[in-house]
Amino acid sequence: MLKRLVMIGLVGISLTTILAAKANAQIAGWAGFGFSDFKFGVALKEVPTKFPSVLSVEGTLNNVECFCFKPHSHEVVPGQVVMQKINAAAEVTKPSAREVDVELFQFSLDVYEGLACDPGFKPIPGSCATDDVTLVMHWYRCTGDPKIDSKSCFDDHGELTVDRKAPIDEAATHCTLDHVERIAKLIPKPGQKFDCPEIPLPERPR
Repeated sequence: MLKRLVMIGLVGISLTTILAAKANAQIAGWAGFGFSDFKFGVALKEVPTKFPSVLSVEGTLNNVECFCFKPHSHEVVPGQVVMQKINAAAEVTKPSAREVDVELFQFSLDVYEGLACDPGFKPIPGSCATDDVTLVMHWYRCTGDPKIDSKSCFDDHGELTVDRKAPIDEAATHCTLDHVERIAKLIPKPGQKFDCPEIPLPERPR
């Protein structure tokens, strides 16, 4: 099941990638940021005015690094979590606009603290960070009737009401950080910007 999110507008983000190779792309660009959360913004253009639509993001956190404290020896050591699936979907909230500058998805990394540390070690709160994320974006028209249901992009079970064979647009990216900068108490420095180039889309199942 997709995690359902509410879109949050961001002001003043410089998009990491503008898709010059796809001049007609409606997913026009994106940017990744991270510290105790991984945040991902997407710019949309040619927003449908007559149909509700939804943007979904799915992929993997390829690496999450947290720090752990061993009480008996007072050691602080890194712990790793690999290949965690993430996904989210949110309605495009400005259907009357032709363009939506940036929409934001936010994935908390604190939930991986316990997975990263061996038994007997205590996780250092807020220390988890990622430097490697692969994401696929899909933008769909919703098939639910907005005259009947104001939240027509999702059914009663939280599943998308979309034709997955006919996306408005789709794109994929691999976001990386050269180095996770940390401040006091090994907490990741806020606002670190990922390099998020476009990559080929995964093949659809036949």
